[in-house]
Amino acid sequence: SQSRKAPLRIFAAPVRTPNMAAWVDGGWPLDGIISRANCSDGRLAVLVTTGALNPIHAGHLNAMTAAKTTLEGMGIQVVAGYISPSHDAYVGPKCAAMGTTAFAARDRVEFVRQACEGSDWLHAGAWESSPQHRSWPDYPLVVKCLQDCIAAKFPPSRPIEVYYVCGLDHYEKCCLSRGLRNGAGVVVLPRDGKTASVPTTGSSGSSKARIIAVHPDLCSGALQQYSATKVREALREGNVDEVASYLPQQVDVGCVIDAYALLAGGAVEAPSSFVPAAAFGPGSGSKTASDTSDASDTGESMYYLSKEQVSVIRSKGLALLEPYADSLPGWVPTRLVARALGYNTAAIEAAECRHGNNYAWCTEFENVHSTWTFAEPGFVVGNRRFNGSEQLYQLLKAGDLGSEGFEKHADLFASSAEIEVYARGRDLILRPDWEACKDTCMMFALRLKFESNYGLRKLLLSTYPRPLVSVKSDKYWGAGLNGTGLNRLGELLVELRTEFLMVQARHGDYGLRTLYQPETGGF
Repeated sequence: SQSRKAPLRIFAAPVRTPNMAAWVDGGWPLDGIISRANCSDGRLAVLVTTGALNPIHAGHLNAMTAAKTTLEGMGIQVVAGYISPSHDAYVGPKCAAMGTTAFAARDRVEFVRQACEGSDWLHAGAWESSPQHRSWPDYPLVVKCLQDCIAAKFPPSRPIEVYYVCGLDHYEKCCLSRGLRNGAGVVVLPRDGKTASVPTTGSSGSSKARIIAVHPDLCSGALQQYSATKVREALREGNVDEVASYLPQQVDVGCVIDAYALLAGGAVEAPSSFVPAAAFGPGSGSKTASDTSDASDTGESMYYLSKEQVSVIRSKGLALLEPYADSLPGWVPTRLVARALGYNTAAIEAAECRHGNNYAWCTEFENVHSTWTFAEPGFVVGNRRFNGSEQLYQLLKAGDLGSEGFEKHADLFASSAEIEVYARGRDLILRPDWEACKDTCMMFALRLKFESNYGLRKLLLSTYPRPLVSVKSDKYWGAGLNGTGLNRLGELLVELRTEFLMVQARHGDYGLRTLYQPETGGF
């Protein structure tokens, strides 16, 4: 049958948050090793492999399984395996020199994490690709770090050996027949049916067997012809079926295609892929939310509704939006949304007179959510995690970061719900310079919100070049109900959007995706 092909273009998709959990606890999930280690009396081992994994494919998982089978055939129990994507500082320049696409580290780690879901021994190793490194750590440092983490977790009386898994080309190029200086073992995978020539060692069960060759029979078949280059080629051609055939079964194909679309197309192209949900609504036939449609020349103001809004539409009985529910996410005419909620369109028309008749907006751009649902991504400031931008903004009314006023209320505000913190902010004693600095404080909170969530940045960029207008009674942050408001929230988001566009224009999507810093000390 003919392969399905999809246009790999940017469109406003559901907000996806890259999974950052893998970078917690040193980047090596070790808890599962304990129970498996306690169930074995013999030699124990952990496997680790490194590489660009740009992206991971089924052959990578097969290689780790072959290494595990080989060791266990020698009486060495493998209690865990780590697949460790290389740092952006290595992958980015390498791919640029080769003229190919480089997925950002967070995406590569996320794809590996997905690939390992369901496995009781494989994990994504995220220490190597962590943004804490100023330069990329080479594989000997990665192996040493894993050894140190294991040594700190397990007593010397129950040692766990670490084996580095690599291909024959890497083994020969790096002269690994001499072994690794840190005492780790090496498991060498065959190449095109050729087995590695390893030094003669003691018996298979002795501790001297530190360099081990995998038999070609364990790495035979079509999987050995897989490569990340072939995955990228299939992505470039838009061949969805071929992409899916290369990826591990657990990896979200749509997530990979979505990431590649931004890398290949660039967010500057977002205007041509602005997607109105109306294009998939009544009378749209078989169209789905994956179809793209250009709304930039419709002249209508648009409101984005994510897939999560389907439950709101149905629980509130919003009959005018019901025909669009199954086609979300997408952009719906703002007037239709207003009428569905029982409002007239006078405020929209007034806002258009002042700010432009093709503006865009969505609840994701607000700090407080009442009518529509959205779970704020949250972010870390100093040593506290804030539930959202409104929590930080309201707290800054009391003083700068670290000030006595700030610290006095920080724990309470950081963990409060949006509506609660809005009320608490009204009771604070305002800092003397509040009116002069409130725009700066809001921009600081907004930047943290958007920089900590790639999905939100993508959504923001998809609105270019439309004005952003918040139609609400607030005459400072919104446009007011008669169009005379300052709409400062919308204006600040346009400024932030411009910053992100400039980053992407200079550094590509690689730069856009690596904005997040886990800790922020000030602004």
